[in-house]
Amino acid sequence: MYHDLPPESSLFGDSGYTNYELEDMFMEAGQVDLQISRKSNSKRKDIPAVAFVKEHMRKRIGTSISQIRTLMPRHINAVTAQMGPLSN
Repeated sequence: MYHDLPPESSLFGDSGYTNYELEDMFMEAGQVDLQISRKSNSKRKDIPAVAFVKEHMRKRIGTSISQIRTLMPRHINAVTAQMGPLSN
């Protein structure tokens, strides 16, 4: 995974990205702290304060993505130069 982050950065991720080897590799090599939201059956449990911060950041990211999506059109009509609008 390519990243251009300064040392001692935190990178937040969803629980779908749980990979302990990758987390350890980033911490050792790049000094980047992967903050992954843990599932309830995770081997590496978070303390409650850290879990709260991760959940708060995850919600902020989700809200930001939702706000960006509202600015984009839901449908794009395909049109050709010769025939006009395409029909289904």
